[in-house]
This record gives sequence, C-alpha cells and structure tokens, in this order.
Amino acid sequence: MDQLFGDTVSLDIRGIPSVQGEPHRPAAPGLYFIGFGFHISGNLSELKLHPRKMARAIARDRRLAGTVRQASSQ
Repeated sequence: MDQLFGDTVSLDIRGIPSVQGEPHRPAAPGLYFIGFGFHISGNLSELKLHPRKMARAIARDRRLAGTVRQASSQ
C-alpha cells in the first residue's frame, strides 16, 4: 500500500491501514478502508460493523461539505 498511497495512509507494522470504516486522514478526504483487519471473531463478523460506521462517516462528511443530494424518483 505504501507504493499506492505513500505518506497519505498510515499503516501499522503489518502494512494494514490503521483506521477502518472512517475517513483515513485529513490529507486524504474521501479515502476509506474496510476489511483489512484480522480479528479473533473472524473477518465476517467484523465486516458487518464497518459498513455502517463507514456510511455514517460518509453521510456526516457530505453534510458538513454541503454535498448531500436527495435521491430522485426517476
């Protein structure tokens, strides 16, 4: 990942993004990671939590940026 993102992404010693389901860093707005962790309960049980967290973070960021659009009925 270092080759892709350089210093924009903070990685742990295993090369995994240190933040998941939330905006990564102010230097990389809109960059989110999900599913990179290793958990004793298994990745599937962890994956059900991150999408909601990520969706809330994206909605919050869009509200703050004033870019929320209503869904069209077309």
